[in-house]
Amino acid sequence: MQQLTGVDATFLNMETSTQHGHVGGVVIVDPSTAPGPWGFDTIRQLIQERIHLLPPFRRRLVNVPLEVDHPYWLEDPDFDLDFHLRHIAVPPPGGDHELAELVARIHERPLDRTRPLWEMYVIEGLAGGRVATYTKLHHAAIDGVSGAEILTLLLDPDPTGRDIEAPATAWEGSEVPSPMSLLLRSAVRTALSPARALRVGYELARSIPGLKPLPTSSPAK
Repeated sequence: MQQLTGVDATFLNMETSTQHGHVGGVVIVDPSTAPGPWGFDTIRQLIQERIHLLPPFRRRLVNVPLEVDHPYWLEDPDFDLDFHLRHIAVPPPGGDHELAELVARIHERPLDRTRPLWEMYVIEGLAGGRVATYTKLHHAAIDGVSGAEILTLLLDPDPTGRDIEAPATAWEGSEVPSPMSLLLRSAVRTALSPARALRVGYELARSIPGLKPLPTSSPAK
């Protein structure tokens, strides 16, 4: 497991019913220049072959009880590629306007926090036989650098593709830790950091109904 940093956790905490923390991008491809078929099945196979190289695609959140500490990333033991990869089409006439409206509707929906925080839509029906992919990932899972790395892993510089070396061992999910083990882990971390102890005390006070945490400083007189 890997614990989220304070910055990454902030991208989760900032979310509301009208404000989301994910980012998205659209790639439009002209399949007529591809050496073979290009569509949903091809893209699914491509991701399946490279999933061991894409940690943000495999990890889901594990929350600490009472939210007294930052969540952890866990290799999802119930990972289901078909949940994250969707196959849809734009309505006629399949122009850029129809594509933009479709992507806007998809983008406004939040990601499911019980699963790895990404979705990819293979979008067909575009004019000229083009195929688009819209990928949505949470900012807590990627930044600008890791996002660029994902693109280099999914997109090949040559139309003929490249050979991807298979992993030495098959990728498997991790065992989900118990709530008590997460609390004990947080207790050890808290004991080693006075600043963390103050923050944990604040979060505990905030989680108790009717109890307001004390201010951290007094107003200037």
